[in-house]
Amino acid sequence: MKIRMNVISCHTMIMKSILPILLLLLLTPALAAANECRNDDLDTDVEWVGSGSASIAWGRTYALETNDEVYTLRADDFDSSLNASAISIENKGEVRSEVLYLNLLEDDRYFDWDSEIKVELTGITVDSDKTPSAHLAFYRRGRPELDIDIDATSDDFGEIHVSADQYLPEKEKTITIDVRNTGEAWIENVKLRVDIGKLELKGYNGLEFHDQTIYKNFGCMEKGDTESINFTVIAPAWDEVTSPYEINYNISAYAEGVDIKDGQHEANNSLTLTCTDPEIRVVKSVCYDEINMSPCNLVRSNLYSLREVVACMPEALIYNVSEWSIVELAIYNIGFYPVRNLNITDS
Repeated sequence: MKIRMNVISCHTMIMKSILPILLLLLLTPALAAANECRNDDLDTDVEWVGSGSASIAWGRTYALETNDEVYTLRADDFDSSLNASAISIENKGEVRSEVLYLNLLEDDRYFDWDSEIKVELTGITVDSDKTPSAHLAFYRRGRPELDIDIDATSDDFGEIHVSADQYLPEKEKTITIDVRNTGEAWIENVKLRVDIGKLELKGYNGLEFHDQTIYKNFGCMEKGDTESINFTVIAPAWDEVTSPYEINYNISAYAEGVDIKDGQHEANNSLTLTCTDPEIRVVKSVCYDEINMSPCNLVRSNLYSLREVVACMPEALIYNVSEWSIVELAIYNIGFYPVRNLNITDS
């Protein structure tokens, strides 16, 4: 019985070891596929973008400039029924020729150069001299383009306002990073790296994080797609020695991916967080005392002398009227940092 129990125990341990391995092997192709776009056949899946058109007369040439390359096209010949044209194209000393047809299959109407440009025959006409011209439409390979936006929350802590590009020591700030494919074709194996510098990351939220860098794999992104991550950071405590205006914190984001021809595309952006602004509140108040009126025997007038006033108002009582006012000035520092060398000018 003991031997049997040992065998069963050993078998159970082997099965427990094999199951995770089998699960990993089953998941690995799925994870790899998630990073790649399914439509990646150069013969059928290039996303073509219109790049103009031209009419080329027999024996004439036309220079097509696209994607930083120059292609020279020439209409070499036409068939007698004007249903086909022989078109040659030259790039960097290499010449290729193709006969394009109007009335056959769609694939016979165009040809491409290494999946970079496509030339389509759309019509054939003749002029008054009976010289034929090939009407051609041009297409270029659409390319992806990555773009990164970094946004941060603005918050209020008591009377201290912290804007999106500011930090407050030991206070949380939420960062959102958007990665967009603003180009004309899909991009795959899109990977994002975010360096948070000396900031502290609060919670990983399912993100891979080490060496102060956040990693995220977005896989395939179709044109127009947006992928986002958000996380919370905390600025270190202020040492109360270094000027806060010399302490900035940077968040840098870098994204990369590849297109259908394994061309590399990348983008980067950064956000610098600075200390909060000094906040000084000045309150000026005026307190009024009661009006004090006391008899007096002297009146100063710009128009009349005292004798003339008394003569006109023999029974009038003349008062000296005065009012006392107290002006109170209060200054409050409602910012986070102490303020020194404060000058006050009151007028």
